[in-house]
Amino acid sequence: MSRSDQVHGLKRPLAGTSEAAILRAVRAAATAVGLPAAGATVLRCSSSTLVTLPQAKAVARLFPQRRAATARREIDVAVILRAAGVPAARLVGSGDQPVATGCGPVTFWGWLTPVDAPVTAATLGALARRLHHATAGRTALRPADPLGAARALLDEPQAIRRCEPRDLRLLHTVLDRYSEAWADVVAADPLGQAVIHADLHSDNVVSTASGPYLVDLELAGTGPCSYDLAPLAVATRRYGAPPQLDAASRRTAPIRDPGTASSSCAMSTKRGPPPGRWRTPQGPMTPTPRPHCGSTAGATAHRHRGHGTDRP
Repeated sequence: MSRSDQVHGLKRPLAGTSEAAILRAVRAAATAVGLPAAGATVLRCSSSTLVTLPQAKAVARLFPQRRAATARREIDVAVILRAAGVPAARLVGSGDQPVATGCGPVTFWGWLTPVDAPVTAATLGALARRLHHATAGRTALRPADPLGAARALLDEPQAIRRCEPRDLRLLHTVLDRYSEAWADVVAADPLGQAVIHADLHSDNVVSTASGPYLVDLELAGTGPCSYDLAPLAVATRRYGAPPQLDAASRRTAPIRDPGTASSSCAMSTKRGPPPGRWRTPQGPMTPTPRPHCGSTAGATAHRHRGHGTDRP
């Protein structure tokens, strides 16, 4: 990958967009919602571009134009979770969001300042239970579509460039098969339906002085509650994570034991295990830490999460 394809050493999701153009777009959007933009710095580029705004104690998230619906969905989820009292990422700034720019839609989220408290299986289970109980029966959100999200990733230009055509065909075939069964999984879920995070693992939770917060809400929507157990099940059963991770499943069920929800777990579209040194079929694996936003900047950049706020 050439330097022209990088921003701060990370692959850029906005093909043909320079770092300077990204920062101009974010500064203009910040001004539109009343946030100071001095010192804006690109933090991470992946499926979206994250830009820190230190004076505003905020992080901007810039989506490619083709993902405008995802930006809108994330805002809708954040609004519903705040109304339901679920500790999760919160929007900052005035006016309507996302803000349209020439580089794509931009949203703004408050920083989360992390504390030295591990995100355990019990943490994840308690958050899942709180989320599901607080949002059971809500139908205002679109359904979560993790399989559709996986399909969209396969259609990304970088996936097409980097994957063998036969591999892409195989993955699409698998997704087609799972998609046919998804409606039955949703209808038969023993825990019922509520708003689900759909990407619930330790890297998407920030421990703060006021407790853990959910971040990275872009896949969230209404769906089968058992699906939020999938990352934990995959981590332990496929990647050899510590068995106590499975204990989280016992904290999520309001009435029934979720052990019958294996179909949701088997259909997980996770990109890999949460952090830790676990064993794969090829041997031990130590995942490389990736930066996130939502906390303090500078030396703790690798602790950054997707968004949030300093205070509940």
